[in-house]
Amino acid sequence: MMYRISDDIRKFLEKNFFETEPIFDRIERLIDFLVENEVKESFDRIIRSVLFLAAANENLFLQYLELARLDYRDLIYLAEYEGEKQVRDFTQPFEV
Repeated sequence: MMYRISDDIRKFLEKNFFETEPIFDRIERLIDFLVENEVKESFDRIIRSVLFLAAANENLFLQYLELARLDYRDLIYLAEYEGEKQVRDFTQPFEV
């Protein structure tokens, strides 16, 4: 399966991170991991959740990438929900 990073994600990275190549590389490795583990959730949703939670901080980015590997559902919950209420929907593109 070939995955292509969405344009909104690319633009978000270029706008919010100083060096994007290492970030793209780590995202590609995450996608490989998700494919190997037969994750059916939208990869874009997972990546947007990581980027939102990281708030352009590379250390947080690495921490949330690890959470995506451990349990992407927890990651999505943290990114999209406040309490029991969904307040964001990362199935939709970033507005950049």
